[in-house]
Amino acid sequence: DIQLLVESELFYGHRIILAARSEYFRALLYGGLRESQQENHQIEIKECKASAFKIMLLYIYTGRISLIKQRVR
Repeated sequence: DIQLLVESELFYGHRIILAARSEYFRALLYGGLRESQQENHQIEIKECKASAFKIMLLYIYTGRISLIKQRVR
């Protein structure tokens, strides 16, 4: 139910899962900021590279991470 734009790459996620697994997303999505309004379906994340964000999102959803196979550019 949320789109996350990172370096012109679009990622899809669920507000409740992101907030449950990350304090950053909990504050961003439910902390009363402009991004927390339900009519906001797309949020731009400027503090992260798309390749690193992809790894982080995979970790949030699966609880697993393998940095040996992944290289962040």
